[in-house]
Amino acid sequence: SARAAIERIVLQGEGTREDRTDSHFAVFRDIHAQLTKEEDPDRWNRPAADNPFVPGRRDVTSPAPESGTPITDEAAIAAVDLFDDTYVAMLQALQFTFAGMPRCDASLRPFADVALQLMTTVIKPLGEAVCLMPSGADGVNAGPTFSIARHVALPGSLAAAKVVLHERLVALVEHARRLSGNRVQSPIAAQQIDGATANLARIAREFLEGRLR
Repeated sequence: SARAAIERIVLQGEGTREDRTDSHFAVFRDIHAQLTKEEDPDRWNRPAADNPFVPGRRDVTSPAPESGTPITDEAAIAAVDLFDDTYVAMLQALQFTFAGMPRCDASLRPFADVALQLMTTVIKPLGEAVCLMPSGADGVNAGPTFSIARHVALPGSLAAAKVVLHERLVALVEHARRLSGNRVQSPIAAQQIDGATANLARIAREFLEGRLR
C-alpha cells in the first residue's frame, strides 16, 4: 500500500507531460478557471507579495533574496513569524512521528495529530490572514515566507519530546495572543488570526491531556 501511494504521488505530482487531469497543477488550473468566471473577482483576488521575505530577520543567516517583496509592516511581520514558527512546529511533530520511534507505535499518534491539526486549523487560517495584511509596500499585501530558520528535531525520548513540543505549542499560543491584541486592519484577517489562536490553545491543551484527535 505504501508503494502504491508513492507511485500515485509521483504520477500525479505537480503535472506530467500528459498533463493529467488529476495532477496538482491541473487541479489548480481548474480552480483558477472557476474563480475567473465569477462576476466579482475582487472577492477572491489577493494582491499578495511575490517571493515575500522579512529583511534582517535575526535568526536567518542566509542573505536576502535578490528579487522579492520585503515585508516591513510590524503586524504583518508578527503574523509571518507566527506562521513560520507554527510551520516549523508542524514539521517537528511530523518528523518525530516518522523517525522518532519504531513504526506502528500508538504513542506516536498524538504527534501525528498535532501535525495534521496545525496544518488544517492553524497554518491555513494564518496563511489566509497574512495574505490580507499590508506588506508595507504600496498596493501589495504580505504573504507567508515559509522560512525555516532554526529547525531542531524533537528529542528521541517520547517523554522528553512531549514536554518540548507542548512547551513550543504554549509559546506559540502566547505569540498568537499578542498578535490578536495588535491592530489588524482587515476584519477578515483579524477573524482568521483569532480562530487560529483558539485552535492553537485547544491543540496545546488536548495534546498535554492526551485526548487530541
